[in-house]
Amino acid sequence: MTIKIEKRTNGNGRPVYVAQSAYADKDVLKEAGFWFHSMDRCNYEERYNKHCSACACNVNKAWWTPFADRAARLLEVAEMNADLRAELFRSIRDNEESMITPEQAASLTQQTAPRTSGITQEERNTILKGVQSLASVCDGAHALDGQGFNGVDAGFGHDLARRDYLSNNQTIAAARMIRKYSRQLDETVMIVVKSLIERFGARRNAN
Repeated sequence: MTIKIEKRTNGNGRPVYVAQSAYADKDVLKEAGFWFHSMDRCNYEERYNKHCSACACNVNKAWWTPFADRAARLLEVAEMNADLRAELFRSIRDNEESMITPEQAASLTQQTAPRTSGITQEERNTILKGVQSLASVCDGAHALDGQGFNGVDAGFGHDLARRDYLSNNQTIAAARMIRKYSRQLDETVMIVVKSLIERFGARRNAN
């Protein structure tokens, strides 16, 4: 396993953590909460009319996150310079159990396919499209216009919307979240939402 993390800064002075890795390590980075970014395929600004931090930092065909605590999850399995390692450790020192261990990383790397637990890829895609549809009209809950997410869901909703794949638990959590937005979503999305909630409920773990 070879994962190397570096810190870059966008035009607003905000940090972006970029991971270079082999394809086989992609599930480790997904588990940590990183997103894959390719500049020639990025449509974030077009879709949300918002600045893309990854493009601003020239993140191309690499994994990235703007969150220090997510980068810190890779402290035990990634290479980085000493200053960055110290910075990230400070961000996670009160929650060290969230770090991915070498054993966990090896297990994730060896997985050849995600576990389905009865959730189909079509269902994952439908829920993700529902989340992205809400995010596309959401202003971060700044205005009470009945569009997009409310203030409680905005952060998590936009986080999910930037992904190209949802895990089992993310799919269930997203379904529970977006069911309250039925008036804004297509009937096909709500059919899948209802099915997932009936099968997995509000508390059951999908994995």
